[in-house]
Amino acid sequence: FMIDKLKTIRYTLRDTEKYLMGIIKYDWMKTHPHFEYNQKQVLSDIIVNLMKKQDELGKLIDELKEDKDE
Repeated sequence: FMIDKLKTIRYTLRDTEKYLMGIIKYDWMKTHPHFEYNQKQVLSDIIVNLMKKQDELGKLIDELKEDKDE
């Protein structure tokens, strides 16, 4: 089970990295109308997404802690 949980953590971290890279990778994104005119909404969406990932990782880490304590 531990290896499966570690793989899931890795995939979650990889997905988060890809998500963030998609946002910050290109310089033209700085002036893209979606970001330039909707900054508060875009930032809110990013925060929500990151919080979901944080919750997923937190649950997986808690499961690893439980496995360690058994």
